[in-house]
Amino acid sequence: MKKILFLRDLKKIHGGHIKFRDYFLHSLQHPGVDSYVYFTPDSIPQGGELYAEAPRDRFVSQMQIDDYEALFIAGGKNWKMLPENLNGTKIINLMQDFDNADPEDEQFANLKRKALRICVSEQVYEAVAPHAAGETVVIKYGIPLDVFSANVKKRKNSIFIWARKNKALGKSLYLELKKRGRDVTMLKDFVPRQEFARILGESDIFVALCFAREGFYLPALEGMARRCAVLCSDAIGNRGFCIHHETCLMPEHDHFDSHLAMTEQLLADENLKARLQHRGFEMAQTYAMQHERENLHRVLDKYVVAG
Repeated sequence: MKKILFLRDLKKIHGGHIKFRDYFLHSLQHPGVDSYVYFTPDSIPQGGELYAEAPRDRFVSQMQIDDYEALFIAGGKNWKMLPENLNGTKIINLMQDFDNADPEDEQFANLKRKALRICVSEQVYEAVAPHAAGETVVIKYGIPLDVFSANVKKRKNSIFIWARKNKALGKSLYLELKKRGRDVTMLKDFVPRQEFARILGESDIFVALCFAREGFYLPALEGMARRCAVLCSDAIGNRGFCIHHETCLMPEHDHFDSHLAMTEQLLADENLKARLQHRGFEMAQTYAMQHERENLHRVLDKYVVAG
């Protein structure tokens, strides 16, 4: 059985860390690989609650690279954990954003180091593949549809603003909507996924504030799965599922008036809100976690097991 070591520097939990954890758990279900995870000394001990369901015997305290057929890393920064000479050990590099494909980025040079690179969207693939040494593939994110299910009990016209990536805009929208007497909730810091799913399930409208460039942007898709009418700006990597007036409304990025107007539009137009909720939900069902796991297993079959 081939051995894989996942390398993780985990100081603060965010969406990318959650997905890396998902990949580790997927690999544990592959019958042909033996997977372990190593956390840097200054990481949250044993990954904290994020890795609570992972078997303790899969955690290692030493990074003995020569003991493994493959190493699994994320982005460009984790390359600094690796020696120049890998003695034939293969690298699987999860590419979750656009930063490393920017020639001005300090991590850009790492694309010239040979690896199998897994891109989380077609848009990330198009940015990474022309510069990358080694094979590049796409595995789109999956979401746990048991957690983000359609079993919801919503408060009519309630609004949930997810402001972690744009606190200033989130606060301005929250205060204005409150002043207008709207039922509005705002979160600006990470909460456990079950709690996030619960709030989505109670909310009619979900305002997801993203960065201008995202490799994927899970929260918008999670809101669709919970039958919210979603507002989310174009973030490049979300174009596969965020389609203006089809699955969501897409206000101008970081623009107060645009976000406010489209929120009010949904409050005033019940048919539009219901259509977006329905079509967004249908879109989310095509991103099941099972598909992500199966696609990763196929990559491991080809690159690690048969390699």
